[in-house]
Amino acid sequence: MNLFIVLAVLCSPFVQLGASYWVSGATTVLLLVLLSARYRSLYLHYSKNHHDIALDVTAVLLMFTPVLLQESGDFSHDILLNARLAFFYVLLIWVVRGFSIPDFFKVKPGKTLALVIMSVSGVMLIFALIQLVKLRGGYFGLPKTWYVTNYEMLPGELDTLWAKSFRPFCTFGEPSYLAFFCISFLMPAFRMCLTKKYRKIGLITSAFLLCTGAASQSLAFLFALGILIVPATYIYLKSTKISGVAFGGIVGSLILAGGLATLAAMTILSWIGVNILGDRFGNIASGQDTSASLRIFAPLVILPKVFIGHPLGILGSEMLDTVTGYTAEAGLGFVKVIDNALFNTFFFFGLTAFFLIYRLLRAASAPLMIIYIFSCFNFNGDIFSVDKVALIGLSIALFKAFSPEIEPVFKLTLKPFSVTQQVPAA
Repeated sequence: MNLFIVLAVLCSPFVQLGASYWVSGATTVLLLVLLSARYRSLYLHYSKNHHDIALDVTAVLLMFTPVLLQESGDFSHDILLNARLAFFYVLLIWVVRGFSIPDFFKVKPGKTLALVIMSVSGVMLIFALIQLVKLRGGYFGLPKTWYVTNYEMLPGELDTLWAKSFRPFCTFGEPSYLAFFCISFLMPAFRMCLTKKYRKIGLITSAFLLCTGAASQSLAFLFALGILIVPATYIYLKSTKISGVAFGGIVGSLILAGGLATLAAMTILSWIGVNILGDRFGNIASGQDTSASLRIFAPLVILPKVFIGHPLGILGSEMLDTVTGYTAEAGLGFVKVIDNALFNTFFFFGLTAFFLIYRLLRAASAPLMIIYIFSCFNFNGDIFSVDKVALIGLSIALFKAFSPEIEPVFKLTLKPFSVTQQVPAA
C-alpha cells in the first residue's frame, strides 16, 4: 500500500532518533518498507532458483566464521553482533533482490507520493541552509538526547565557536549521513525526471537534493554522484531503448540541471560566508582533511595487514584495539578508522567479505542498482544496520514505483536456432 511508503518517506529524516537501537525511527521506516512488499514473489523466486538459496545461506554462514573459528574474549557479545549483522544482511539481500522481482513492492506511482518526496527534500534543504547560519552562534539542531546513533559526532559548543567552516547535518548525527540520505532520495527523483507526468516534480526534487548534498560538503556525496548519475543514467536509458535524440536531450537536461543546482548551492553558500572549495574540498586535495584521511586513506593503508593477520575477519569485541594497533604500526598513530562501510565489511569478515559483497551486488541484478548499492558502501558506519537497510529499501521501493522493469545485467538470453539440412539438387 502507498500509505505505508508515504509514512516511511515522512519518517525517513528521523532514522537516527529514538529510545534505543531497536525502538527508533529506523525500525519504523524499515517495518513500513517491509509491509509494502509481497513475499510470495520472493518465495516464487527462490523456488525457481535453488542456487540462490544455497549461495545466500552460504554467505550468512560465512558471517559467523570469525566467531566460531577464533578464540573470543567475549563470545556472547561477538556472536550476537554477528547475528545482528547477518540478520540485516538477509533483509538487505531481500529488498535489493526485490528490485528485479516483479510485483515485490506494492507501491504505485502517484502525485501525492511524488509531492511528499519533494516536500521532505525541500524541508531538508531549508533546514541545512538555516544550520549553515545558526551554527555560527552555537549548536542548532534537534536535542542530542533524541539520537540513538551518531550522537557522538554532533558538534559541541566549542566546535561551533572555533570552527572555521560549518557543515549542516539537519536531523542526522553528521553531514555525511545527510549526504547518504540525499543520494538515496536522488534515485527516485531522477527516475521521476524521466517520466512525462512527474518530470517537473522530479526536477525540483533533484535540485533540492543536489543543493543539500553540496551543502553537506561530503566527499562520499561527490564520489556517489560521479559513479551514479551520468553512467547510471546512460546505462538505464540505453536499456529502455529510447531514441538517440530523446536520449541526448534527457541526459543533457539532467547534467545541466545538476550543474545549475550545484552552482546555485555554492553561490548561496558563498553569500553567507561558506567557501566550500576552500574549506572542505581544498583541504582534501591538500591532504589536510582529517575526516577523509581517517575514513578512506588510513583504512586503505592497513587493509593488507588485516587480510594477512585476520583473513577471516576481526572479532567485534577486539575491533577497535586491533585496528588502532595496525594504524600505529603503519605510522599513522592510534586513530579510529572504522567509519567507512566498505572497509568495515572487510574488517569484520576479512577475505570472505568479497563473497558477501558479490552476492549483494548479484542480487541487485540491474546496472543502476549495482552502482547505487556500491556507492552506499562508501558512506559511514555499517551497511548491515537497521537504518541503512531502511533507507536503501525505501529508495529501491520508490525507484521501482516510478519506473518500468529493467532488464537484469546478469540475465543470459539464448536465442533459439534451428538446423536445416540442405538437400542437394538432383
